[in-house]
Amino acid sequence: MYIPGIQDYTSRISEKIRPGIKSGAGWIMVIIIPFLALLACKISFDRSARDAIQIHALASEGQWDKVLTTAKRLSLTDRKVIFQVNRALYHLDRLPDEVFNYPQYWGEKGLVLTSNYSRNVLMFCSDLYFDMGHVKESLHWAYEAQTKQEQSPEVLKRIAVCNLIIGEYQAAEKFFSILSESMVHRKWAMHYLDCLKNESLVEKDPLVREKRKWLPRKDFYASTENPQYDLYRLFTENPDNKMAFEYFMLYSMLRHDLSEVVRNLKYLERLRYKKIPVHIEEALLLFMTLNENYPVDPGRYKISGLTQKRFSGYSSVMMKYRKDMQAARAELYNGFGNTYWYYIHYVSPITTQRKMIEKTPE
Repeated sequence: MYIPGIQDYTSRISEKIRPGIKSGAGWIMVIIIPFLALLACKISFDRSARDAIQIHALASEGQWDKVLTTAKRLSLTDRKVIFQVNRALYHLDRLPDEVFNYPQYWGEKGLVLTSNYSRNVLMFCSDLYFDMGHVKESLHWAYEAQTKQEQSPEVLKRIAVCNLIIGEYQAAEKFFSILSESMVHRKWAMHYLDCLKNESLVEKDPLVREKRKWLPRKDFYASTENPQYDLYRLFTENPDNKMAFEYFMLYSMLRHDLSEVVRNLKYLERLRYKKIPVHIEEALLLFMTLNENYPVDPGRYKISGLTQKRFSGYSSVMMKYRKDMQAARAELYNGFGNTYWYYIHYVSPITTQRKMIEKTPE
């Protein structure tokens, strides 16, 4: 059977080989060349680099389970990776129960990226505030990103949609028009350009309707250095903003600010939690141990027996080693490495005095 190309190729090789060794050498060449090509491809294939790009693409598509799977192959000391892990846990409704399954190496700076930002995280800052419904702040970070990535479709789409949500239709039309010239984004952009001709279509759009529901009642400028206060404003102005609440509680815990956790327990009932999330239980037990005379009112909730038992186990290991933290570390990691208590003692950058080297604006 004649296969165009392959037989011609092997024929040309055999013509260059001395008589007597044509047959054997020809077959060797046919086998070795494809093998070497495959080996070269394997060497040049950097799976880690691919995963580092893919995790952010998966997050933008809302494929949160795949984000967590991909993160297992990446370094969790990269705060961009742990940032996406934390987003994924929230969207999977697992954040306050499982966040310390992952080493929160940079503490609150891996939860919210604004306090140490560079060009590489500008759109991630925009993503987080967009998730929470703080659309004007999301727009602010998208404009910042545009100064570094002027023609990025991802950035232009965010600017267009944010302007649409807040009613800045003229600005929105400008960016949708730019995107409509792209074959890839034309259909998407034309949908919104058609909506702009009819306000009722804008109001019916699921994305616009959802985000307008979460808009802060009063506009405010977010603090890059202290986003904890911004998170507090978002959920107290809109008590149904569960993401802002969970991020605020976790931010407070990562900062060792347990008094804020205690003060805001009342929002558990307003947000219709069935139980106290595990890591908040752990924080409460630690707070009550350190502040025996300070009353803690969990309302109709109770700390689970399982968490109390684990805390007793953790304390027993500490006593076994006479509070020698380094001596107790290995045993505590094996039994309690996924707890808030272990984070406080061994992982927290406040405890370890780990400094962020990454610079701010470029």
